[in-house]
Amino acid sequence: MPWPEIAAGRPDSSSGPLPVSLQRRIYFSLGEQEPLTSVAAFRPVGRDTAAVVGYFKSHGVATCFQWNPGNHYAPLKPRLTKAFVWLYGK
Repeated sequence: MPWPEIAAGRPDSSSGPLPVSLQRRIYFSLGEQEPLTSVAAFRPVGRDTAAVVGYFKSHGVATCFQWNPGNHYAPLKPRLTKAFVWLYGK
């Protein structure tokens, strides 16, 4: 199912169960500055990501969504570290 449909609240229920690859754990990470971008099409990123997270959680997928300091790319190493720690349980 396309993520834009999930974010818009229009999941296609005919798509069946989630793929096996999505039945484990999913981690989402956004920078606090991302919704403040000058590119209007990217401003809803937080709202849309929250909708996608809600969808997966409602289907029993262990999901984490964290806001981090910075923009889309920075600071990369601490964000990746947090993701791997959450995904792999260390």
